[in-house]
This record gives sequence, structure tokens and C-alpha cells, in this order.
Amino acid sequence: MGKYSQEPILLVGPICIDRTTQGMQLGGAVSYAASVIHSMGYKARILTIGNSNIDLGVLKKHELHIIPDKRVLTFEIDTTKKERRLKLLQKPSRKITINDLPRSWQGNNTLIMAPLIENDIELLPFLEFSDNINNISLLTQGLQRRGESEIVYSEISHFNSFLRFFTNSFSIFRSEQESNFWSAEQMNQTLKTGARVITTLGKQGASIHKSNKITKIQPVPTNSELDTTGAGDTFATAFTLSLKYGERQAGNLAAAYATSSIEQVGPTLLPPQKIIHKRVLDELSTFDHNHQGD
Repeated sequence: MGKYSQEPILLVGPICIDRTTQGMQLGGAVSYAASVIHSMGYKARILTIGNSNIDLGVLKKHELHIIPDKRVLTFEIDTTKKERRLKLLQKPSRKITINDLPRSWQGNNTLIMAPLIENDIELLPFLEFSDNINNISLLTQGLQRRGESEIVYSEISHFNSFLRFFTNSFSIFRSEQESNFWSAEQMNQTLKTGARVITTLGKQGASIHKSNKITKIQPVPTNSELDTTGAGDTFATAFTLSLKYGERQAGNLAAAYATSSIEQVGPTLLPPQKIIHKRVLDELSTFDHNHQGD
């Protein structure tokens, strides 16, 4: 089935509720990832924690194992100022652990780990578990968020503990804001493992670092930006599941998915993959035409 065979896809992270100016809505990396996975025609195994009585939306399109918890991870998102602000209103009672994983879910080709706050997933056992998985993605946002109320970003917790597990099977995702807290030494150490580091840059697209090579990904423009929340999670998931096309094409597809995500509010259903693929081809054709002779 090839190096980047996707299914079965294991997605690990907490259910999340976002309080925004538009009210309460489903949020969090697993929800945005679930939307991408459904658009691509796949079904994921989602290991999560939360209250199954809330509206699970797109998560219901997949196979769910929900650790019951009355305390659902809840953020307040303030986008009224120039810099997006995040407040933690409630967090789960405990971590997601490897012992929560159903025995029937042991064999997976893809693993996406999506922590949202520090210590919401007991990551080291999952990294040990990932040894035989050939396509692994780690979203660093939850490893870099600090605070019991007002959320701020800082360096990755326990970096050296994670580093020893990184291999060329890993894609590590960070935002531009998160990348500001990486030292040059941490970046060099990560790249030496063979892992790739992808930095999402908002309206500037993204960059893919792999060994000594940097690949720039152009953004896909939009005329109807409604909600940028989850765009990075969307990009990461689409990239992970598109690696069979190569890194550059995976990045182009991920950029189109991210743009489709910000054109709607919350992690609702995205257009089918064939429509997003066409959007990439149309955008690249325009880009090539405009840059002939450069």
C-alpha cells in the first residue's frame, strides 16, 4: 500500500468547546481534523475525552472512543483585538493515556497527536507506541501553551524527552507564533532526526523544513474569510494525509484545505476532496501564468 498508506488513522486529542462572539461551538484540533479526514473520504479512529451529551457534529462521522468526563475542555476566543487571545475556562479532569486505547485499535498506518493544553495527553507512551507507524504528526500547540486562565505561549515542555522518539516518519507542526519559542539548537536537533518541521504562516502560506531543505508553500487566496480558528489544524491534517503526493503537493493541498476552512465558521463539513484538488490546480495554474519569465 506504500509508505504513506493512510488508513487506519488514529487521532488523539480532547473534545473542545470554543466560546466566541458568535456563541458556543464545537472546536479543537480533533474536530477540524475530523472534517478534513471526512472530506478526503477516510474514516478515523478518534480517542478523545469529554461529554458525549454535547453536539459532536463532524466527530460523529468517525469511530469514536470517548473517555467520559463532565468537564469538557473549553476556551474563550477573543478576536476583537489585533492579536488573537485565548482564555482557558475549563479543562478535563484527567489526561488521555495509552491505556485508554481500545485493543482493537492497535494497528494504525497514521497517527495524529493533537494536544491542546499542557498535560491533556500523556504523550511519551504514545510516542513509544508509534514506533511501528510510518506516518506520524505532532501538533505542538498544546505543548507550548501555559496558564490556568489567560493562555500564553512559551518553549516546548520536556523537549528532550520527545526528541529521542523523532524519526523521518514524523511531521511536526507549529504556528509562526509558536516557532518564536524554538531555539536554533532545538530546530537543528529535530532536523537531525530526519523529522520534518512545518511552520504555518497564516496569509503567508507555510514552510516545510526537512534536513537542509526548505520548501515554501504559497497560500490559496480567499475573498470570504469568516473564521481563522482551526486553520492550522486543518493544514496539518491535510498535509499528513497527502504525503503520498510528495511534500510540495501535500503542502499545496493543505493550503487549499486551510483556506476552505476559514471560509466557514467552526469545524463543519468541508467540500469533497475533488473540489479542493481542483482549487489547487486552478490556483497553481494562475500562479505559474503570473510568474512566467520571473
